[in-house]
Amino acid sequence: MGMKEKLWQNRHLILLLLILVFAFFVRFDYLTEYSDQGLWYDEGEYLLRAESIAFDDLEDPEGVAERRPVLMPAIWGSILFLGGGEYSIKFFQVLISVLTILFVYLLGKEAHSKNLGLIMAALLAISWIHIFFSIRIVLDEAALLFSVMAMYFFVRCCKNSNWKDSVLAGVFTALAVMSFYIPLYLIPLFLVYLFFTKKFDMFKDKNFWYGVLAFVLALAPWLLWSYIVHGDPLFGLIQYHGTGQIEEGYDFGILGFFKVFPAVALTGMMIFFLIGLIKSLIDVGLSLDLIWNRKTKKLDFDVLFLGWLLIVPIALGIEIVHVEQRYMFPAFIALFYFLGKGLLWLKDVIDKNIAEKSKEAKYLSVILIILLLAYFAFAQLSYAEAAIGGSSSSFQQQREAGDWLSENMELEDNFVACSYVVVYQAYAERQGYAFGMDVSLMDEVIEKYDPKYLVADAFTSDCAFEEIVSRGDQFVQKAIFYYDEAETQPIVVIYEVV
Repeated sequence: MGMKEKLWQNRHLILLLLILVFAFFVRFDYLTEYSDQGLWYDEGEYLLRAESIAFDDLEDPEGVAERRPVLMPAIWGSILFLGGGEYSIKFFQVLISVLTILFVYLLGKEAHSKNLGLIMAALLAISWIHIFFSIRIVLDEAALLFSVMAMYFFVRCCKNSNWKDSVLAGVFTALAVMSFYIPLYLIPLFLVYLFFTKKFDMFKDKNFWYGVLAFVLALAPWLLWSYIVHGDPLFGLIQYHGTGQIEEGYDFGILGFFKVFPAVALTGMMIFFLIGLIKSLIDVGLSLDLIWNRKTKKLDFDVLFLGWLLIVPIALGIEIVHVEQRYMFPAFIALFYFLGKGLLWLKDVIDKNIAEKSKEAKYLSVILIILLLAYFAFAQLSYAEAAIGGSSSSFQQQREAGDWLSENMELEDNFVACSYVVVYQAYAERQGYAFGMDVSLMDEVIEKYDPKYLVADAFTSDCAFEEIVSRGDQFVQKAIFYYDEAETQPIVVIYEVV
């Protein structure tokens, strides 16, 4: 076999490797350029919890972290314990992001074809929102990876009836739930799909019970830990459940999450997604009786991905309520599935109506698909550049203030802050306490903990600024950080408590 034949035979593997290398270097480039960007509140809380797990000397004074998932902070804490830092955690996030792209390819390949797998992997590789959050310390990237892996092994089990795939599907479903509680939706999705395709025979299948057992056993350590620490094996899940609320400046509800699709996919992707979705809906609708009675199975995974596309925004609308685009990550894998099918349908139309009648047009459909993907990439990467660059300086003053605290405090010192205390704790690696607008609480905290510094933060209005300024004999200004380059708008002020 000549070199040309070998390359052609391995073309899918070569293209996959190119996609993965491209995805890694795009994400690594952004990590390198923006590694010192300010932490968001959620990031500060997760990093603080990771530090607490690694060194057991800091605690969240607001108590919010206790109900948040502990799996990823524990993994990040292990990185810190081994000598890594914030950059190491973010690099780990990049690796998770790229690994997800690999499993998206495997999922598309298993559910349909290698070509669809490549298209889905390419779409995730260029997705602006996936790139954006690959360099943030948040749970969504890991939850997406475990969800995709659970779906991949579930699809394999449905095709091959292999107990190993069933066990792995159960394990990764548990990991998805432990990484971010919302992937609980995978359980009803899998159960409904199995009932749709197998009816009550699903309960006679030993592979089903292998998967259930694997899920329970994988979840058991977390349940036991939660019981020992909190006295309730479902503490985090119950505390998190139903705590979502409408927040000012955010869209909300199920419809709000459905609006995320066009906002993230952008116009070009949405057109071909709708083409693929409508075609699948027509195919499934016309064959519904045949699918139910198992006279055809070729559309089974269209049904599964339709369910995935719908259940994510519905679950989010019920559980979280306020809309953040990153929560919709899993639904975009289903979107890429139908978008890819739309592109492959276009390819088939061209091949049957043009390419077969003209030798010159033999590769016309492939060239067109490549051009469309290039157009999608240009739009997505341009958006990523604007989004990442635009947010890179946000909360930067908090990082500078946190670093100042770290440099000017002994390990046993502590501080008080009116807001964002967990972020300052994560930067300074010192214990902090919050008081907000409550002046009496401020006095109580100062008397109880004897803090060295007080941090007044104007990123929110929840701070007793006037009271702090009026006590010049008690609070001496030591450092000030400005919102603007002209240094006319103070945003963070650090006072020494005397």
